[in-house]
Amino acid sequence: FKSLTTTGNAGDAGNIDVTADNGFILAQTVTSGGVTTLGSVSAHGSATLLAATTITGHTLATTTGSAVLTATGPIDWSTFNVGTTLGATASQGSITFKTAQSGGTQTISAHDNVTFNALTTTGINGDAGSINVTADNGFILAQTVTSGGVTSQGSVSANGSATLLAATTITGNTLAATTGSGLLTASGPVNWNVLNVGTTLGVTSSQGSITFQTAQSGGTQTIHAHDNVTFNALTATGINGDAGSINVNADNGFILAQTVMSSGVATLGSVSANGSARLIAAGTNTGHNLTATTGNAVLSGTVVRWDNLNVGGTLDVTATAGGITVGTAISGGTQTLHAVNDIVFSQLTTTGIPGDAGDLNVKSDTGSLRGGSITANGETRFDVAGSVSFDRISGDIVKMTSSGDLTINWVSVVRELDLAADTINVRGEQIRSNPAIPLIMNITGYNGGVAKSANISIDPDSIIVNQFRVVDANFWTDAHAVTILNGYVPGQLMLTTATQQVFLNNRTLAPTNGPTLQLYQPGGVFTMSQIGNANVSNAYVVFYTGDVSASVTNYGPTHTCCYDFTGASMVRNIPVDGEGKESIETWLAKKDGGTFYLLGLSGQARLDALLTPRPVETIGSGPAVNIEGLSDLRKLRRQGQRVGRPGWKDAAVETAKPSVGRLAQAW
Repeated sequence: FKSLTTTGNAGDAGNIDVTADNGFILAQTVTSGGVTTLGSVSAHGSATLLAATTITGHTLATTTGSAVLTATGPIDWSTFNVGTTLGATASQGSITFKTAQSGGTQTISAHDNVTFNALTTTGINGDAGSINVTADNGFILAQTVTSGGVTSQGSVSANGSATLLAATTITGNTLAATTGSGLLTASGPVNWNVLNVGTTLGVTSSQGSITFQTAQSGGTQTIHAHDNVTFNALTATGINGDAGSINVNADNGFILAQTVMSSGVATLGSVSANGSARLIAAGTNTGHNLTATTGNAVLSGTVVRWDNLNVGGTLDVTATAGGITVGTAISGGTQTLHAVNDIVFSQLTTTGIPGDAGDLNVKSDTGSLRGGSITANGETRFDVAGSVSFDRISGDIVKMTSSGDLTINWVSVVRELDLAADTINVRGEQIRSNPAIPLIMNITGYNGGVAKSANISIDPDSIIVNQFRVVDANFWTDAHAVTILNGYVPGQLMLTTATQQVFLNNRTLAPTNGPTLQLYQPGGVFTMSQIGNANVSNAYVVFYTGDVSASVTNYGPTHTCCYDFTGASMVRNIPVDGEGKESIETWLAKKDGGTFYLLGLSGQARLDALLTPRPVETIGSGPAVNIEGLSDLRKLRRQGQRVGRPGWKDAAVETAKPSVGRLAQAW
């Protein structure tokens, strides 16, 4: 036929029902006298077309009712305008439309392909107006058509939900589901420009890639590709009962939030989730801005490169084969960055949330850490195989580990600072707390070994160093009290405080100009407490000057208690102890085989010849001067002659007492 029309009357809406049991239905277009009449069906009520083979026509309209087209073979129709629902089925063929508009739901199902220019539903009472398209063995194509200089974009616009299921590919320009969800599922690639969905959005390509320009949804977005996922912007704003998260997976490919230029305007590749964001790629993971306003964020790929990350909860970034490069990363909760190679950043910040102080954990298996500033509300932990170098770091507890160099221009810490590296160069401060607390420190080599060198400058009121294991170190501080509980310095340590300079030189006993106190401990293992001008150590006193007061302790195996000895300097006390038969040589002699260098005196053979019993000697691991070894008469004579003797200056601040009491008094 050319055209079928019903107008309806009282009691009869005016339906059109056409059946071809073994053949086709053809609403043909006829041109006569230069006038073209399009093949059409126009029903005031509903229209039903059932054919054994094909259905072909131009326009179909149902004013108040539905439309149903069912064929074994292809359905090829230009325009539908249906009052309620629209159903089209090609059980062994394809379906091709230009435009289809209905008040109610559209259901389009083909054995092969479905091709159209635009599908639209507006919704009616009791039917939100969804669009469901299925291509069982073929593709779905919302193609763009240009006619008379006017371009019509391939589109799906549903007042309710939109579902597109294809065996091969899904391609189109715009998809909208105003009050419902959007679902696109294909075995092959999904290539769509703009998606705007009221609730949830799900896109799956089980054997291909997914490419979008922009996708916006009220609820959660779930995008899962066998290969790559490429987009310009993904946005989830959140709805009642669904915070609006974004989940992207590229099982065997990359994730790329690419920047697009249009009319001279650059739109930056971004992910903006009101809830959480999770981007997991087998390949690279790259983008510009990522926001997860109220939730967590997880990013993973062989290499991860994002310019700006802003996360309400926790942030977890993993580079499974390469490095991590981020510009600014801000999170409320804990940040964890783990890369195989280098980690590079401009700024890392945690602010803390209820139940999560906002720690910062950074680990590189084989690479280095380079960046600008770090501010952590909680603890900061670094474990880096290569070098560590950045400008600033701030945290409650800061722990940094590197098998190479560790260089921090400025560190601000509240409770604890742990530094472990081959070479250490760190400057900083303690953030004051109320009440004031000592700064706990550990300064060692990688994995608790011995660092080659350390240059540290920091200004707390007091410092307690649990472990200090460095060959050569310079330690500057304004702290009134510095305690090293477990020290190992086989080389040299220069400790400079506001008033004193303590030099522990374990390479030689030769006095050095400059320090107010010089110590020596063979083997390098020592303890030390420097409080004001008082120094308590188990090291040998080589030299002292100024107002420093030095006490040496003996922790020998024969002692049941630890005693402080108000010791003396070898340089200052030699003239006194050398009276009578004692000389410089006898004062310096020792039993452990070490070699002394003092005032030009050297030579192990010369010293060994002097090893005869005398009242001043070294016992076990004791101090350089053992007051217990002097005779009672000698002690009394020394004590009685201190005052006014030229050149005499004792290092003591008080008489000997158990060191436990002294340490308690110091604390």
